[in-house]
Amino acid sequence: VNTLGGVDVPVVCPYTDWKLIDPSYNPELEANWYLHTVNPGVIHMDGDLALWYARSRQKSNDFDRGRRQQEVLRALFVHALQTGTLTRIPELYNNLKDSVETDLGLGDLLQLSLYAPRMTNADIRSYYIRPPIVNSWITSGGAYVLSPNQELLQQMLAEALSPSVKTAERQAIIIDVMNGTTIPGYETLAATRLNYAGYETHIIPSERQDYAYSVLIDKTAVQDRNFSNPILNVMGLSPNNLISAADPNSASHYLLILGYDYQPCFSPEKLGE
Repeated sequence: VNTLGGVDVPVVCPYTDWKLIDPSYNPELEANWYLHTVNPGVIHMDGDLALWYARSRQKSNDFDRGRRQQEVLRALFVHALQTGTLTRIPELYNNLKDSVETDLGLGDLLQLSLYAPRMTNADIRSYYIRPPIVNSWITSGGAYVLSPNQELLQQMLAEALSPSVKTAERQAIIIDVMNGTTIPGYETLAATRLNYAGYETHIIPSERQDYAYSVLIDKTAVQDRNFSNPILNVMGLSPNNLISAADPNSASHYLLILGYDYQPCFSPEKLGE
């Protein structure tokens, strides 16, 4: 992360956990720790903060830690695309090859990097190994481990490695996102939420910042609830938040305007349901 100059992470849920006052301090001394909180927003993280955010679990669990780790990885992907980091792959490979175990060589990474500029976060499907795919179990030695349900695990892997009709349908939909409040970062958090669900998004400038309620404006000619209702569900909105305003000249299919009622925290593993 520090090699890339830090990374902007869209933090959708508040998180509090114990953090060393300084990474150089002795972690064995209780006085060197304090409770640190990150609130929802686009948080610029250096390597120390990103590692804390992705690793901590004293106040949460392995499953929530996995969610936060995916947030950081997605943010790194966006940062790499925006800053021309892909041209530095040989340099980064040499810097990190002794810290990462992989069977991918530099040539493999260079070939795969050709696809990256054609992708956005909406092209990435996320999966989460959690109950009921795994269940807590205590070994005879007293260790707390996770026991996999092999049938459910294989089902998840098959789905992850197969083309998705739902994903293809959603990627064909373009949603403009506008922040109708004075709360910074809401538009990025909402766009991230839609990306997790597979929707392509464009963030557009705000024309007003006094929206009390969030609205989804349907600009399509067909006004099909089979398309708009899933978007409302992803955003935690009700059918009353939908406005029909067909616009044949619009380059986007929907406009999402965020109001002061918007709740940014969401569970990404549930967006595909």
